[in-house]
Amino acid sequence: MSTALDTDLAALVGEMEAPACEGVMHAVEIAAHGGPAAHYTRLACPECGIKPIKAHCAPFVRWARQSNSMVICPDCKCVSYAPDTIAILGPVNQ
Repeated sequence: MSTALDTDLAALVGEMEAPACEGVMHAVEIAAHGGPAAHYTRLACPECGIKPIKAHCAPFVRWARQSNSMVICPDCKCVSYAPDTIAILGPVNQ
């Protein structure tokens, strides 16, 4: 749903670029990362709790949805299934 304020901002600043992917492995050339951020995500570690919302690229989101993908918590190093741990909150451009 678009509001008048959204329309006014779009007219003032033009189309905004997608933010960069905030994945810790994005700088490493692996198949699970590439391009600008496409979705906001949140990691909910089963051991140490919910992490801040981050923007991730489309390849990472596809990888995170695979049932056999594993993720390592950046804080406590707990290993868990990505689909159970990473919530895909929504696209960055809406």
